[in-house]
Amino acid sequence: MGSVRKLFSRATLVWLANALFALLLVGVLIGTLEQFQQMLTTTGRLPWLLLGLIVVIGGAAIALRAPLARLVRAHRTVIVIGLAGLTILWQLMLVFALTGNTEWDPTILSFAAAGRPAWVTDYFSTCPNNYLLLVIERVLWKACNLVGIHNYAVFVAGLACLSYLLVDLTIWLVYRVGKATFSPAVGTVAALLLWLLVGITPFAVIPYSDIPALFLNALILLIESLLNKYDGWRRHALIFIEGGQSPLVITSSQPC
Repeated sequence: MGSVRKLFSRATLVWLANALFALLLVGVLIGTLEQFQQMLTTTGRLPWLLLGLIVVIGGAAIALRAPLARLVRAHRTVIVIGLAGLTILWQLMLVFALTGNTEWDPTILSFAAAGRPAWVTDYFSTCPNNYLLLVIERVLWKACNLVGIHNYAVFVAGLACLSYLLVDLTIWLVYRVGKATFSPAVGTVAALLLWLLVGITPFAVIPYSDIPALFLNALILLIESLLNKYDGWRRHALIFIEGGQSPLVITSSQPC
């Protein structure tokens, strides 16, 4: 029994998490180097300038980590509010700059939701798991019509904004999960990683099932972390919510 407890101790779980993160980081670095090599052939010296800027900023942060840590602790609320505001402005800029049509599933869904003919006719026969996403987008399209919005481009931009809203809520949920399960520091690091990997990237400009699935999984993790803190009707309500959304994650919120 003692060996089993030692196997699943917090120290062991933290070591496993760090090992998995290290493997993920290696994969990200390999992919980044590959993209960097491709960029060199098309953009000249721009990648080197960006890399130099990253090195300078990273070196300055390491050299000034002590005063920076004191500054963050002293003005944490202001920094968080400022970062959130800048993130939202950046996300809106990405939406206005990059929103458009694709040649794959997201545009097939938005075309169908808006009553436009797509270039495929059997999509929902081969990808029935995305039918619920179509129903949601169709309801949103009808809601836009009710308030006088009939422009398809505006509709797609609105879907992109909703996608980023789910991303921002997911970042907050991940912070809550890390804080409730481990510590506020773990929650902060996890939220910052998600912010870097998804929150400020153009990924969510394309409204598809990935972002809702990410949000629902984060919500399930938060509910799991809170189950032991409540009893009575609150615990039953959390279990009811978790059980109700689990089929959505399994079926309707995964890519075709």
